[in-house]
Amino acid sequence: MNFKLKFLALAAVPLLAAPSVSMAQDLRVGAATNIGGMVVFVAQDKGFFAKNGINAKVVTRNSGPALTKSLRAGEIDFAPAAFTNLPAALERGMNLRGVVGYVGSSYSKSTSDRMIGIATRPGTGIKTIADLKGRKVGVAFGGTGDLYLR
Repeated sequence: MNFKLKFLALAAVPLLAAPSVSMAQDLRVGAATNIGGMVVFVAQDKGFFAKNGINAKVVTRNSGPALTKSLRAGEIDFAPAAFTNLPAALERGMNLRGVVGYVGSSYSKSTSDRMIGIATRPGTGIKTIADLKGRKVGVAFGGTGDLYLR
């Protein structure tokens, strides 16, 4: 085999290893219908999944805990969610792995008021977290609101 032929054969190896549309891996990706799900919608819209050989089917749910339930039921393969969902899922016996994308900034601390808001009916007198003291509050176990109010 001459040098040119060896060089061309060697140069073709990365092309053979690169994912193609026909070899795309199917993946059911969960996304919450809140700000946390935005990363999935942007990735789909910008073609990031396809560019990396992933044929993503986006499945929406209302919250991180709902995404966790869908993982358990086998309805989705992957879901980005608030870090609060992983301990709750593990506590309930789910065999999951988590990847933490960011922690420690003022935007990701569980006690930061920058990422959390309170919605109330007019006339309740509730304007701040302190106004909730002594009242009944409902949140989804394992969600960001659960951690925030503890």
